[in-house]
Amino acid sequence: MDREPGERELYFAETEPEKRLRHLEKWEQDSPGEAVRFARQLWQERYTDLKKPDRMVDNWLWKCVYLPGLFKRQNVSRKAFRTELDRTIHELHLESGENLGKDLREVLYLEFRNMAARYLETCRGSRYASRYFGLMKAEEKDKQEKAAEEFWMMSRGLALISGKEAEMKLFSEALEAELGDFAPDYRETYRSLDARFLAKKRS
Repeated sequence: MDREPGERELYFAETEPEKRLRHLEKWEQDSPGEAVRFARQLWQERYTDLKKPDRMVDNWLWKCVYLPGLFKRQNVSRKAFRTELDRTIHELHLESGENLGKDLREVLYLEFRNMAARYLETCRGSRYASRYFGLMKAEEKDKQEKAAEEFWMMSRGLALISGKEAEMKLFSEALEAELGDFAPDYRETYRSLDARFLAKKRS
């Protein structure tokens, strides 16, 4: 008989911040320790608006919108591009990923997957990937291809053009895994982008 999921599993499966907080508080009560303390730290960093601390935001969800744009702006100003990417790597704890230890790396990985899952929920909407100013709705195949392209740009794409593959490895693995659950056939699109980039770089 399968056991009921614990608060840790429920926490990472839930995408609504308020519901996640309730699971986090129960997880803290049930299993206090380093892993849940790190999860609490990530929750605060992700959902706190530093300018208005009483307001809940999702700073990491914004990364899913911001990072593909950063990829596209790579040639506008290389210095600004590097500065912004380094800031993101720092904010997402990727620069210290190898030093976190197995348990904390897993918490970070699962938080990335949760971020990706919340963003992909918006990709199921009728307006996502629509054309002609929203007048023509996108087919499911169009949505999957656009989601694959955006996730590639914000993970593997940024890693390849910046030489930060080691730092972004955990982030890339998490997004790739979550996208695989969203659209199992995405892999051909995702990996073709990798191959196209490398072919262009060699030419």
